[in-house]
Amino acid sequence: MVTRLGHLSYSQGFVCGLTAAQWTALRYFAKANRFSRTLSAFADYHATTRGTASQTVKSLVNHGLVTRIRSKSDGRSVQFDLTERGRVVHGQDPFKELTRAIEELPQGLQAKLHTALERVTGCMAHECQRPSFGSCVSCLHLEECVPYEDNVTDYFCRVENEPIEESKLEKICINYEPGAGVL
Repeated sequence: MVTRLGHLSYSQGFVCGLTAAQWTALRYFAKANRFSRTLSAFADYHATTRGTASQTVKSLVNHGLVTRIRSKSDGRSVQFDLTERGRVVHGQDPFKELTRAIEELPQGLQAKLHTALERVTGCMAHECQRPSFGSCVSCLHLEECVPYEDNVTDYFCRVENEPIEESKLEKICINYEPGAGVL
């Protein structure tokens, strides 16, 4: 069933002239947090080589869908962000059909499907010795109400040693480790 679902999803892949790999990268950069919008993190997430990931991301840059932003702190690392055009194209994602099909399931079944897929993905990542990826909501590194620079921040990442906005808690993160989270 998973294979069939994958084939149905990928059959919609050439929308807006993008390949399935390009859509995967565009989705990733749209949903990844600021710590994870790097070439290496995308390569790990997509379970591919840095070279292959580089070619895919380069094509998105050439299409004007993604922009490179050099790190201000070290000048070597690069973060990728969607351009305005990239956000518009992402809004036409062919996976919306899959999302709609899942949204038609009863809430309880949606939650069970999410939990089951999260467990299977985590197990596979562990077996393949790959990063788990996930969101802050259920991450071991998330703390709540932490003093930070003369204030108290609602949410804080212990790995990055930085506050996290509530609106960013659902973003994909390479630092994710399965845990109870605080929410």
